[in-house]
Amino acid sequence: MPVTVPPGSPPVFRKERPTLPMEIVQLIIDSLAAEWGHQQDLKACALVCKSWLHASRRQIFRDLSIGYRVLATPGSFSAQERRLAKVLDQNPLLGENVRRLYYKGGNMDEEMERVDPLFSAFLSLPRVNRLEIYCVHVDFEKASEHGYHFRAILTHQISTGNLAKLVLTGIDNLPIGNILAMPRLAGLVLYDCGLQTKGRRHLYSPLKFLEFKNKKITTWSLSAFRPCVDLETLVIG
Repeated sequence: MPVTVPPGSPPVFRKERPTLPMEIVQLIIDSLAAEWGHQQDLKACALVCKSWLHASRRQIFRDLSIGYRVLATPGSFSAQERRLAKVLDQNPLLGENVRRLYYKGGNMDEEMERVDPLFSAFLSLPRVNRLEIYCVHVDFEKASEHGYHFRAILTHQISTGNLAKLVLTGIDNLPIGNILAMPRLAGLVLYDCGLQTKGRRHLYSPLKFLEFKNKKITTWSLSAFRPCVDLETLVIG
């Protein structure tokens, strides 16, 4: 039923609600990001308005996990991860928000089959400072730079020199000289990994934390860490 306003009635003014300062909005979003399990809440914040969207993106894209939903046949990314790759490819500025990158690989045969043109989007993340790669008995030297995503990611991130922490699992013949030469690397964790017996060696590495767990640790493998003169914590086993 329509509502009629009597003639001569005073105009009704709606009182606008005060808007939150963006500093407060950012604190709300950052507090959600600091607690585990609030990813959906962060996404909800991004839907409030355009200013909240921009404030939320920094946290929503801060941690990026790929390879966890790879299809068995063919060995490609799932539809969800392909959509993510397309978003990053079409919006390059989003990639600048990524700080931590996690990649779950397979064995050599599985890695060889993971050929996906969209994968290049994950090599355009210029501000990653933490990288974690989990594989199952792969060999860095035997893998080419094409079709073996674990090698492509590791090689690219080493070349940027931005990594402060690196965690690797199940990779043989690691280019340890290049890894230790990264100027910002403070923490290195190696599980079931082997080291290259050749390659360049540097006189100094800024590494302060090293965890090296392998079934067979030799004197030679430990000697590879001689450049780590500032090492504060060493865990071996």
